[in-house]
Amino acid sequence: VVDAVLGTDNQVLGVYCGDGERVQEESWKLADKRTNIYLDIKDKYDILVFGEPRVFHYGPGHGTNPILMLQAIGAQLTRNYDIFRENGVIICASLCNGWFNDEWFPSYKEIYQKLQKVSDFTEVMRFADEVSNRPEYIYKYRYAYAYGAFHGFSMVSCGSIAHNHTSAIFIVGAREPGYAR
Repeated sequence: VVDAVLGTDNQVLGVYCGDGERVQEESWKLADKRTNIYLDIKDKYDILVFGEPRVFHYGPGHGTNPILMLQAIGAQLTRNYDIFRENGVIICASLCNGWFNDEWFPSYKEIYQKLQKVSDFTEVMRFADEVSNRPEYIYKYRYAYAYGAFHGFSMVSCGSIAHNHTSAIFIVGAREPGYAR
């Protein structure tokens, strides 16, 4: 296994290789230092407010692609969970215009359409084999530097954390609000 820890501007802070568990253990030490700020706060709060950039470490479209937006919301919640009251509300500012960036994330639009057919996001995994084995997605991953088709499913999984621990998520500034629903 090879993994890297990236900085705010995508600079490589550290590269680790070897056994998966050891790589994770070592790389997460640096990632924790880079990402987390620990505050001496005992209270829990009902509302978490933050904004999403259009371009982030996954690439252009992070604040416009609804799957990547959801992943970012779930990730922010995990970073702030110690001070967030269970079933609180998240308010997130985002362009949310439905630009999926098909060049980098070719399977995401299809995964988003599959999400419209399920009531619980964990159910979307039943489509993983179907989507992940599409020749056009495999080709783009191998030869066009696109993310692998399954990547979108892992992003939905992280995003479901937000659905499971909030009573509501509001996307403010959405240019195409239908994608935020």
